Amino acid sequence: MWIVRLALRRPYTFVVMALLVAILGGISIATMPVDIFPYIDLPVVSIVWQYSGLSPEEMESRIVTNFERSLTANVGWLGLQHVLENGGSGYFPKRMVTPHLKTKRLSLIAGAPEFSMPAYVVYPLECDRDLFGSAIEIMHRIADAQTKQAADTPAPKRGTRKPR
Repeated sequence: MWIVRLALRRPYTFVVMALLVAILGGISIATMPVDIFPYIDLPVVSIVWQYSGLSPEEMESRIVTNFERSLTANVGWLGLQHVLENGGSGYFPKRMVTPHLKTKRLSLIAGAPEFSMPAYVVYPLECDRDLFGSAIEIMHRIADAQTKQAADTPAPKRGTRKPR
């Protein structure tokens, strides 16, 4: 109740304070660094289709929409960002933590169990084999390259921990 009495006795003070809050809030929002999409150097698979004679709507309904339903994305980088910012430990793909291991932002935990995870591609049986064939071929090549790279490097995959 006392603040209402003060505001009635000194209205200009509260108007100036409200303007200051609005101005400083706008300045803060404009100058605040935003890292919604952090830079992460991961391998990317890009798929480009070129079918002459199809309108954009037909291309979307026949090809892109069906293919997008079949693909999923891994958000392991989100967990890695959390560990980097807040500490803790977790299991992450070696390719994601290697840059942080080199800069000593993360360290390997001695004696942590090693495991590998299978990769699956799920697509409908009634599909255009040419459409999915190129994407599956790319995934096979990436998997073969990573398997060869893992066989060439003797260091085991282990859990990672951010030094405290």
